[in-house]
Amino acid sequence: MLKPMKILLPKAHNKNKDFLCCERLTIPLESQRFLLLIGGSKSGKSALAEDWSQEAAERFTAPLVYLATMEAGEDRENLERIARHRRQRAGKGFRDVEKARDLLELGSEIPQGSVLLLECLGNLVANELFRDDVKELPELSVEKLKFKILRDLDGLMEKCRLLILVSNDISSDILDYDAGTRSWIRLMGALHTALAERRDGLCCEVTAGFPLLISTLRGINEEV
Repeated sequence: MLKPMKILLPKAHNKNKDFLCCERLTIPLESQRFLLLIGGSKSGKSALAEDWSQEAAERFTAPLVYLATMEAGEDRENLERIARHRRQRAGKGFRDVEKARDLLELGSEIPQGSVLLLECLGNLVANELFRDDVKELPELSVEKLKFKILRDLDGLMEKCRLLILVSNDISSDILDYDAGTRSWIRLMGALHTALAERRDGLCCEVTAGFPLLISTLRGINEEV
């Protein structure tokens, strides 16, 4: 079982732009098309994702894009969350793009070869799932929507140098949710599993700002 570790990106120890380094492992970015960070509320996943995105953009001399998927509407809590995240990433060089669903429609808004931070997968899934006021989806429809979202993410990966995804922890409680929320949880679980099984990305669970590796690492050099 892998122990929790903080993946550090100090420039003094990372002269080769093709690698992310930590105390025990060297993760070659060349083999990673995406990084998925899963965490609960206040876990530090957003701050960590922003730091990694900024570091990767500097190494690749790439445009840095923040893709916001939340539809705030008139919800005060959502508006406050959006304002807080904007303050958090202020001065880090992000270009903000907003798109709640149907990511393939973004087109030229995502520069070729950019480092793209998508926040968050949970909002994207909710926006796709409830666009027609769906209360509960059958398993077949959840599967179809899963492939649609994966296809959209693949489309982004074709354009960007690295896609960093922030997502929600869906397995930390056993509350009895309504039908719509159960559909969302099933779809989120299916997407997490599909991404974790891929061989072109890295998945981490974040707690207290520290990432725990939860997917198989490809091309790892342990001699840091």
